[in-house]
Amino acid sequence: MADHLAQVTWYLLDQVDVRLSEFFNLINGNGWQSMDEI
Repeated sequence: MADHLAQVTWYLLDQVDVRLSEFFNLINGNGWQSMDEI
C-alpha cells in the first residue's frame, strides 16, 4: 500500500511540476516582455 501511495504522490507531484513549468514559461515568454514594452 505504501508503495502505491508513493507512486500516486510522485505522479501528482510530476503533474504539478509540469503545470508550474508551463506557467513559468508563459510568464517568462510573454508576461515580462509585455511589461518591458510598457
